[in-house]
Amino acid sequence: MQENQAGARVGSEGAVNGQTRGRPADMQTRSNRSHAPKFLEKLHQMIQNEDNSAIEWSEGRIIMRDPKFLQEQLIPKYYRHSRFESFQRQLNNFGFQKIEGKGKLQPCVYAHEYIKDESV
Repeated sequence: MQENQAGARVGSEGAVNGQTRGRPADMQTRSNRSHAPKFLEKLHQMIQNEDNSAIEWSEGRIIMRDPKFLQEQLIPKYYRHSRFESFQRQLNNFGFQKIEGKGKLQPCVYAHEYIKDESV
């Protein structure tokens, strides 16, 4: 490792003080990894961390028992919005389809054509 004119350490790849192209080295590796979209990551966290009286994963389905509680408490905790309709739209965008439930803020069930197992 050498020092540049400003006294910063420069590695063989042009990294300065452990950074490449202005980003820390750990962000370089993190951004190069493939990972799920943020919406799905947050959905997974919500299902794992919250009481299943509001939202649950069962037999490859997302069961939403209390949409009003989801809208008022859980959606704003995990996302930058609090609208249940926006949450439903995102589910649709990722291929989930409503298979049970009718009406605004009524209990409902979503399923995905390619997700059939019990695990989340």
